Amino acid sequence: MTLTATREGRPPEGRPRAPGTSRIAAALWRRAWLRAALTLTPPLAWFLVIYLASLVVMLITAFWTVNPFTNTLEHTWTLSNFSQLFTSTYLTIIGRTVGMAAIVTVTDAVIAVPWLE
Repeated sequence: MTLTATREGRPPEGRPRAPGTSRIAAALWRRAWLRAALTLTPPLAWFLVIYLASLVVMLITAFWTVNPFTNTLEHTWTLSNFSQLFTSTYLTIIGRTVGMAAIVTVTDAVIAVPWLE
């Protein structure tokens, strides 16, 4: 027997429990998934917030222009960056990327299918 426990299994007299803690502890003991969810939710929420914030910043900067003489970023709103996407060079790159992704997807699906007799 240790110094912190009594024979009846109650906490020692010097350390009273807060009301409701035994019910919460019992619920977390019975539901391991709840314990894991409560442990992982705050860091995953921060990852999501940081990821979405960086996407928003990147989207905002896509509307700004670059001064061709000084090569500095100017905070003037324009759609010229997006009009460049539809030139032949970018359309060729987009086509190759989508084609390669389709080939890889089909190849992975063929390899992953379990062949039955």
